Amino acid sequence: SVYRLTHLFVGREEYEENRSYFETMDPNIRIIVVAEDDYVSPQGSRVMIMRKPFYSLSIVNSFSAGAVEEETLLKEKAMICPDIRVLVVDDEPMNLMVAEGVFKGYQMLVTTADSGRKAIELCERKTFDLIFLDHMMPEMDGVETLKRLRKIFSDTGRVVMVIAFTANAVSGAREMFLNEGFDEFVSKPIETLEMERILRKVLPKNAILYVDEKDKKIVEKPLREKLSEEMSEQERSEQEASREERAEADKFGRLEGAGIHMDIGLQYSGDDKDFYIELLIKFGMDAKKKEAEIRNFFQQEDWHNYTIAVHALKSTAKMVGAETLSEFAKEMEMAAKNQEVEYIRVHQEELLLKYHQVAACIGDVFNLDRTDLEPENPEEGTEISKEQLLEQLKELKEGLDTFEADKAEELISQMRTVVYGGESVYKLLEEVRQDVDDFEFTSAAEKTEVLMEKVKGGEEE
Repeated sequence: SVYRLTHLFVGREEYEENRSYFETMDPNIRIIVVAEDDYVSPQGSRVMIMRKPFYSLSIVNSFSAGAVEEETLLKEKAMICPDIRVLVVDDEPMNLMVAEGVFKGYQMLVTTADSGRKAIELCERKTFDLIFLDHMMPEMDGVETLKRLRKIFSDTGRVVMVIAFTANAVSGAREMFLNEGFDEFVSKPIETLEMERILRKVLPKNAILYVDEKDKKIVEKPLREKLSEEMSEQERSEQEASREERAEADKFGRLEGAGIHMDIGLQYSGDDKDFYIELLIKFGMDAKKKEAEIRNFFQQEDWHNYTIAVHALKSTAKMVGAETLSEFAKEMEMAAKNQEVEYIRVHQEELLLKYHQVAACIGDVFNLDRTDLEPENPEEGTEISKEQLLEQLKELKEGLDTFEADKAEELISQMRTVVYGGESVYKLLEEVRQDVDDFEFTSAAEKTEVLMEKVKGGEEE
């Protein structure tokens, strides 16, 4: 008998040896190359990559990504979900940063929360179409948060799809999450194919559009400003590009030497180099605080929170391409879950050393130092009145109360050259800035309110 072949799974070596053959096969056959994390498909290739080690979820994704005709459309068009209101809940700032970047790429309206409690507070006063909820969080985990959210939705008659976020996409995970009441689940770090499959499944068809890539308006933060028109002569432009390429190659060469693989990190950043560099910088700036947390939980023998902390490190390290560190953190997470205390004691310092080395390399490459953010001559800034300062602080607090990160960052940035009572307002906001960097918006709002009260009373910080 004759069978119609729809999917062909092939190893990386076999594909590389016969690339032209596989690329020119019947277009109705989906080609899936099974490869390691560091493999990148050739430019313009038709193949789909399945990462090792793979689970049932990976295989399901390859079959449920849609018909061949739809796949062809998706390769030619960009998928957007304009004005869909999405809430992302995760206690790890880098995961929130990545998710926000991903969803804004689909033109969604993104709100973030760093705890289950904040998610509940937001859902009591705002309406969302989708919620992505981290499964493993301290204090109130994803399951408990989901139960409280379902109560709110039931009382208000709202129907909201809730998708679990997890870095542990093992066999049987889908059934476990569905049994807990989630509508779906997606693994971390986020992969485009999996995310778009989920969005097509949980959103109404009329909420999804396909547009030409050039029409997909994404707000991006450029790594460097473009050359001005006055400097756009061909020779000068080529010289500038050559210098930048050499400098960038040197940076990424140093990162590779520290075990940070750019190709892997870019896969989790939508191949957006600027966004990937933002993630690297965030990872480096957070390291000191995260190292201290891990050490503190270890010293207190608080294995529950220790598990959560190294679980987060596993995810964020993988996100930036630090595969060795990610795997080591994964081993420590499993040891903590299994109460293998002696194993943790033997390997704790090795984990922190690997973490420190990766973060130190990032810091060295990108010259990370929070003092660099301070105005050089704050006393030369513009002096403002008490009323003007209170108005700016009030606007900042309103942005923090509604978890509008972009608005808060912009307002704080505008205060770089503002002086009150001879002191830099930017410096007065140092603790608020740190909370915003860590997505601790409630804490930042509280500190802003304290500062407002001091200004009203004529006290100086």
